[in-house]
Amino acid sequence: MSWVDLAHLVLYHLSLCCRRKYFDFEREILSFANENWDSLLLGPLSDTPKQDRSHNLLNALTSHKDRFVSGKEIKKKKCLFGLQVRAPPPLTSDPSPLTPDPPAIISHKGLTTQTRRR
Repeated sequence: MSWVDLAHLVLYHLSLCCRRKYFDFEREILSFANENWDSLLLGPLSDTPKQDRSHNLLNALTSHKDRFVSGKEIKKKKCLFGLQVRAPPPLTSDPSPLTPDPPAIISHKGLTTQTRRR
């Protein structure tokens, strides 16, 4: 997972749970990410020290205007962020280690499921 996808996922979750569009960076976004860090299945990002998370998340939010709206852009507080479109982060094309293996061929009474489908 990238920092941009993490920021997107956190904002998407907060927008669904709280039914709002804008969230305070430190009080809500960073707080949620830190509290749920071990549950987010972050892959390589999971080893990021807590003191580095704020900078990386804030950089993702401010540098991807195609995904995020800053409160500064709508004449509100600059520490507020929201999604351009309330939708989950896009799926990546990289194979994830959590991707399940293809279904196993199950035999039934000596016939495999492939044989039975013919």
